[in-house]
Amino acid sequence: MQVALTVWEKEAFASLEVPVPFADVGGLKIFYRTGGKGEAVLLLHGITTYSFLWKDVTPLLEESFTFFALDLLGCGDSSRPGNEDYSLSAQADIVLGFMENVGVAGAHLVGHDIGGGIAQILAVRAPERFLSLTLVNSVGYDYWPVQPIVSMRVPLLKHLAMAAFDRGVLRMLVQRTFHHKEKVDDGLIAEFMRPLTVIQRQTLSFAIEAARPAPAP
Repeated sequence: MQVALTVWEKEAFASLEVPVPFADVGGLKIFYRTGGKGEAVLLLHGITTYSFLWKDVTPLLEESFTFFALDLLGCGDSSRPGNEDYSLSAQADIVLGFMENVGVAGAHLVGHDIGGGIAQILAVRAPERFLSLTLVNSVGYDYWPVQPIVSMRVPLLKHLAMAAFDRGVLRMLVQRTFHHKEKVDDGLIAEFMRPLTVIQRQTLSFAIEAARPAPAP
């Protein structure tokens, strides 16, 4: 489903030459990348990333599967409201709403980092909807948040914190998390930086509002 874009979203996507796919989930805009053919695969990213995380994985899937790589609420190009529940449990409900919106009755489920925590909740909450579960470096179902992530519980605050880094510092931090450090090039850093330049236009008071405690999963 295509939904109306705000001014800053139009500016962010001005360079794209293809329609921008958003699903409307209860009035929240959830950005996603999709392609391929066959059984559905849902790809849920981890913290400090968004759907671009899967850019080297999706070409391997699209010959046999239809992939859906989501930007979780508050991440990437999805909505960043200040008055929403950003807990993993709430994110799981959004993923189920996304599936309804795009017409996916069942799917293989892949989760990385906090996406893995969301995937575990989904597998327990709606096991009939999922064909398989794959966890990649996942948090535990009920072991979240961990230190020092507590202060960055809300994805919006996480992006603001990252926006304080210059490109060189960000490159250093990203390299520390990569096994294949040769993959950390200018293009990858640009992918990390792109949503940060958008979010810097939003106000600090908006971020403070978003920082209210979230219910435990």
